[in-house]
Amino acid sequence: MPGLSLLTNMDIWTWVQLFGTSAFVIIAYILVQRRQFFGKTLVYVGLAVVVLRMVLFDNPLAWRAYEMLLDKSDLDFRPRAMLRHNLMSLQRAPDVRYLAVGSSQVPAVFGRYDMLDDTNQVVVFSLPGMSTMEYVLYWESLVRQQPDTILLYISEFDFGRAPHWSQLEEAPARLSDLPVLWALLSGTTPVREFLPSFGRHVLAGLFPEYRHRFVFRALWDKLSFKRKVLAAPSPLEVADEEAQVVHMQRLTNLKNDYSNFHLSFLEEVFRRAEAAGIEVMVLEGQYHPDAYTRENQRLNEEVRRSILNLTQRYRNTSYISRTEVFEFTTADYRDGYHVRKESGAEFTKRLMLRLGESVAPGVK
Repeated sequence: MPGLSLLTNMDIWTWVQLFGTSAFVIIAYILVQRRQFFGKTLVYVGLAVVVLRMVLFDNPLAWRAYEMLLDKSDLDFRPRAMLRHNLMSLQRAPDVRYLAVGSSQVPAVFGRYDMLDDTNQVVVFSLPGMSTMEYVLYWESLVRQQPDTILLYISEFDFGRAPHWSQLEEAPARLSDLPVLWALLSGTTPVREFLPSFGRHVLAGLFPEYRHRFVFRALWDKLSFKRKVLAAPSPLEVADEEAQVVHMQRLTNLKNDYSNFHLSFLEEVFRRAEAAGIEVMVLEGQYHPDAYTRENQRLNEEVRRSILNLTQRYRNTSYISRTEVFEFTTADYRDGYHVRKESGAEFTKRLMLRLGESVAPGVK
């Protein structure tokens, strides 16, 4: 039974949280029942909110239900991916050898190998458009996978993108991380640009109802027959020709305006990984060969040099260029950003051999 499987695969800390919260509510309710005091109704309301949050957010059955109820016409590709990650965050995490982290390019490169491999040699953690800022925002989710090594597939394509502040608003907020996050943002970006989203990030940390409001909005639209017929498909589902035209336009003459921003967050990942005893390998990312204008080639050299210099400052980090593994050709791409599954599996296989690993069973 799917529901029983979800419960048996729950993380131990999820069980502890559920039982602890349940015990707290029961004990508090009994104590309140026995006493008469001003504000008793407010206490009941508070306990009801705690129970409601436990039912709606703190158990995998709820997230599986949301996932089943909300299909591709109800949610865009990024919220759908967030549903999946919320579900996985409550499940028992496997011991992972290599955790491949990044945007939709990452499942395109590593996804087929991950699917064919049942030994957890390579596991994908990805959000569409995932940025260096989100490496830090989702750090606890990465560590939960217990990886020996984190693989970051990065290029000037990632460094050339402006920050998307909506990512800050959507991410889980840990109050202990807020000072570091503020320092990283204020050190690279004018405060007026990120302050509203930073405030909403804090608000989402205090009120999970606010952070997950996209779920309730989609459910309401569905129940009231206001379904989004034209919801955005996954980047891996768009027609190749259509996607390539859009991607090639976006890839033309990438800018180097945001390198300091991305380097700051990347260095924070290196610091955290070193403290946690996790190795980090930065893999030089790639995109469609026809998009390498003279300006992009210049930016490629600058970004590669900056990342290489940064990795040399941390003993647990390394940089692997594309020439050391596998350089994709035009025939390997299904659009401007994403390689074909077979080409991605070949890259991953060659990377494993390059690292002295045996190729996982089931991967040709």
